[in-house]
Amino acid sequence: MIFIMDIVPMLRVLLKKPNKCHTCEQMGEIELIKAYECFRLFFIPLFKWHVKYYLKHSCGAQVEISEQVAMHILAGQVDLETMYFSHKEEESRICKHCGSMLQSDFEYCPYCGKNRRV
Repeated sequence: MIFIMDIVPMLRVLLKKPNKCHTCEQMGEIELIKAYECFRLFFIPLFKWHVKYYLKHSCGAQVEISEQVAMHILAGQVDLETMYFSHKEEESRICKHCGSMLQSDFEYCPYCGKNRRV
């Protein structure tokens, strides 16, 4: 008898909504993400642990939130327009156009030639 089982990290997007990032003032999409580790047997998820919820904007800004806040967002009881996100230092060094890693003092990307602040 053969058993097919594995432990994998899983991401599930629970909600997508257009929104403006208050940190960088860009329009984009905000996603409510559920991340967890999962034990699967025959590709059927059986156990989940290390469950975390994130709000992530398409510009790269993100914040970790509690399960209660995530459930209130899904129920429509929290206005996402009033939430603020912080940009991580590693993500702000990544070119938004081509995804290359840049030095922090670069104004233009040497790989695609575009302004990294726009």
